[in-house]
Amino acid sequence: MSFQEHKITEYAASIAALPDKIENRAEWLKKQFDARTDSEVKDKHNGLCDALEAETAAADIGAAAPEGVTAAPAGKLQAVLNGLRDLVKAHTDRADNPHGVTAAQAGAYSKAETDAAISAKVVELGAGDMAKSIYDPGNEQQPLLPRNGDGSNVTAAFTEAEQDADIASGEKLSVLFGKIKKRFSAMLAAIADRYTKAEAEARFMPNPNLLDNSDYKIAQAGYNGAHGNITYLCDRWSKYIVTGRMTGDGMLLTPSGAGAWIIQYKLLTDTGLTEGDTVTLTVKVNGTVYSGSATLQIKSAAADADSMVDTDDIRAVAFIPAGNTDRIAVYIVIKQTCTLTWTKLEKGSVATPYVPKGYGADLAECQRYYIRLPSESAVCGSQSANYVWYTVSFPEMRIIPTLSVTPGDMKFSDNINLYSVSKWAYSSIRSTQRSLTKIANTSSTVPVNTPLFASNGWFELYADL
Repeated sequence: MSFQEHKITEYAASIAALPDKIENRAEWLKKQFDARTDSEVKDKHNGLCDALEAETAAADIGAAAPEGVTAAPAGKLQAVLNGLRDLVKAHTDRADNPHGVTAAQAGAYSKAETDAAISAKVVELGAGDMAKSIYDPGNEQQPLLPRNGDGSNVTAAFTEAEQDADIASGEKLSVLFGKIKKRFSAMLAAIADRYTKAEAEARFMPNPNLLDNSDYKIAQAGYNGAHGNITYLCDRWSKYIVTGRMTGDGMLLTPSGAGAWIIQYKLLTDTGLTEGDTVTLTVKVNGTVYSGSATLQIKSAAADADSMVDTDDIRAVAFIPAGNTDRIAVYIVIKQTCTLTWTKLEKGSVATPYVPKGYGADLAECQRYYIRLPSESAVCGSQSANYVWYTVSFPEMRIIPTLSVTPGDMKFSDNINLYSVSKWAYSSIRSTQRSLTKIANTSSTVPVNTPLFASNGWFELYADL
């Protein structure tokens, strides 16, 4: 309904058209005035009120559309409201953040933070699931190893593999132990007809090597050097008319005449051997391993001892020298140029595999018998005008060693002058198996109570057998 219908453009009973003078018609005149208020004005006013309360009233109410609002038809309140609704909806439907609000302003994660958090959680969940599938597939919820690192009580269930096969990296413990069990079973079956259990254990479980520097790699004085007045092939192996040179295959030995030999002495107390024991000597020469066993006996000369290894290249024996019955001698005659890779002496009649001790262990053992130290290692000081005390410290040796100074022209220095020495061991102050303190007599005057150091040489300490 249009509001125009409620406009009063004219009155049905016009007051203005009434006669100027009306007599004896009061009732009629009253009706004329009542008709305007009760009928026309009242009806029009009430009808306008009803029209304004109707839901469609806004469609007929005039309104000017604000800037930016599209109203159709123009000039109507309902159209303006519809335009405002469409404008608000279009704004709320936008996903391009028209106001530029940041995640930090809204107290929310940024896209990068959200992606990182999701990714980390996915990795965490995935890693946990994968670890659980490997280490706790049965959901037993028990630690794989104790937290203190002691795995001595950890058990592994396995059964012997059906086929003998090599172990491989990445296999489960149950598979590894099953293969190992099968390999041992195969080995025992292979030797069952050849050896008793005791013989098999003796053959396949290596005995310790009773020799030092068995692969000839330790040479503190250099190869073919001397320990005092005795020539050595290398540490622990003295020699006679033979020279050696270390190669990739071992010690290349060249004799300069008949009767060339190398020898190593070892105290019986250091080996646990006694006269009458059975010993086995094994030598790898020119790439071939030779072994032999004999009863340990006292002999006056190596030539009298039973041959344990005898080839075209060498002859090797082990015996107790009649003149020194506190020790064993391993004596190898070098018949012709050959290469020795290693030598092993062990107790018993079975040759077990050779296992090197390692450079560090061999060096420590060799230094019980001989040590060569640089002159600068000594602690020195002047005692008086012509006397200097010096202390040489070293790893503990077999006995109190003999000291030798090489070369003889080694001198003392105070960083200003060099002072020559006329006698290095003028007297001894203190001697132990770990250090020597001696007094040297200088041939020139030395400042008294002055710290000094030795230079231009080295100290050699002998405790050889």
